[in-house]
Amino acid sequence: MANNSGAEIITLQFGGYSNFIGTHWWNCQVSTHCDKPVENYKPGLLETIIAHVSLFQGSVGHLVNDLYETGYNESDALNSISTWPPDKVEKVNIQPETQNTNDFQKDLKKLDYGDEEVARELDCKNYQLEESVKYWSDFMRTRYHPKSFNLIQEYQHENSSQPFDCYLQGGEVWKSELMTEDWTDKVRSFVEECDCLQGFQILSDATGGFGGLCASSLQHLKDEYSTKSCLVFPVIPPQTLESNFKLRNVNTALFFASLSELSDVFSPLSISSDCWNQTETYRKFPYMEYNPSLLYHSSAIISSLLDSVSLSYRLRGSGLRLNDLCSLLTPVGRKATTSSIALPWSMKHRQSLLECLEQWEGPLTQSLTPHSDLQNVAMQVLNLRGVDSQKMFPKDMNNRDRSSNPAYSCSSPHDLLQYYLSCDMPRTAHRVYSSSQPIKTVNPFPDVFLKPVSPHGCVNETLDDIKQHMNNRDRSSNPAYSCSSPHDLLQYYLSCDMPRTAHRVYSSSQPIKTVNPFPDVFLKPVSPHGCVNETLDDIKQRVKHVPVLGGLHCCQSSGTMLSDLHAAVKKVNIKSLPAFLSLDKTDYDETLEAVISLSDNYQENHDM
Repeated sequence: MANNSGAEIITLQFGGYSNFIGTHWWNCQVSTHCDKPVENYKPGLLETIIAHVSLFQGSVGHLVNDLYETGYNESDALNSISTWPPDKVEKVNIQPETQNTNDFQKDLKKLDYGDEEVARELDCKNYQLEESVKYWSDFMRTRYHPKSFNLIQEYQHENSSQPFDCYLQGGEVWKSELMTEDWTDKVRSFVEECDCLQGFQILSDATGGFGGLCASSLQHLKDEYSTKSCLVFPVIPPQTLESNFKLRNVNTALFFASLSELSDVFSPLSISSDCWNQTETYRKFPYMEYNPSLLYHSSAIISSLLDSVSLSYRLRGSGLRLNDLCSLLTPVGRKATTSSIALPWSMKHRQSLLECLEQWEGPLTQSLTPHSDLQNVAMQVLNLRGVDSQKMFPKDMNNRDRSSNPAYSCSSPHDLLQYYLSCDMPRTAHRVYSSSQPIKTVNPFPDVFLKPVSPHGCVNETLDDIKQHMNNRDRSSNPAYSCSSPHDLLQYYLSCDMPRTAHRVYSSSQPIKTVNPFPDVFLKPVSPHGCVNETLDDIKQRVKHVPVLGGLHCCQSSGTMLSDLHAAVKKVNIKSLPAFLSLDKTDYDETLEAVISLSDNYQENHDM
């Protein structure tokens, strides 16, 4: 991934859930690049967004990919991406339950041949992907280079007799000379293609063997590319009936202890608010209805967060590089951060950003980091998508009102949001960024938004909302009107709401697209364009894109997340887990000590 200033970032994905999230993320990236083409940083070359993926045999499914002349299946993957000597590789013929290509992938193939009818229907057609998605490749719109893949030869996807469910197994896989050479050679080839590499952003499953594999890979990156930043997102999938929550927690603790040493920043992600417990509670969103047990659904929510929080170091002219972001979020060794999202950012159809902030109640965003609720935020970086400068202020304000109000000096949405934060949270440091582009939620994004959300992402109003909007009020005494951009206004709001927190706010007028294959998880109030709408219209329409607010926060509750994990793991008798019989007790105790030591950095009496 290259930002608009030409400074590249390499993305690495480890594990099945990470690949589900990454697929939604790259679908969003491709749709954004296709809609707003930019000058290529290397003229004459075709720009292809590339992720490096680690996966099992049996987890590829069927890749329909126009980088290749024919369908690209797992046999092709084994033949093309492995540099291992043939006599060292054992190939197993696998017959998954469904090798049939779903209707969405069939239509993508028709699109390659210029089918205009498919092109018109692809974004919003009901493919019922909830029933057909088994692999991440089943809803993939992106193109992958063969060098992007690394298959783990020793383990089979969903093999209950030999599961890859222990952190130590990942380290053993890395010790294989052929695995190490294959992986490092491919990463090196991507690094050599970069003109000005910022660093690595990494997605990794945290609850099994992929955590150990990721940790070993991070050690290599630190040794070989010590000047490059590593931002890691450990992801915790929802528990299943087969899950051993004690094993999951021990694996997660071992992984977090490694990240405290090897990463520059890490931010755990989960749709569960309490995943260290045996019984999970899942996050609720006011305008969404999703199925937590479907990886296709939960991964879409997390991908929307990632697309938003990465905006700060991808925006043209933001002036924030990946190493700057890491430095802002990690005072006095606070490497663990909390991530949060407002999906959709619930602006009503006729509302301005200023009116939305004035009427807002409660926190702006909801945490997607388990056991963390955004308490005592010291520093935060917020990214607003899908609100342009034309929607900053009410249209009924005259020039006299505008000139007499300081908020009107803001020139962009992120300026306005920054101004808001400076008043709302004066003790918090803020960085705010914005983009006018919303997140697209057309296919294959799941249709999870509720009815009040319009097809364009606004929350539709009731008749009372419209009457209130029509009433002219004297706003001349509100300093927010001096803001000239959405990020300025949001920054101002945060400075008032969270005065003890440092804020950085960024914005983009582009919303996140939620057309196919994004799941249709928005409820009826969300319009097709992402606004919240509560009119009497009973017809639920597909939400095409939504405005989103995403944040990364250095806060005290990140320490609570770590201490809760330590307490949960401390109760586990490590000898009761056969997978860890080879783990030295002293090493295990040191790991637990590393977790609790990191959590101590977040105590109120710890000097900043």
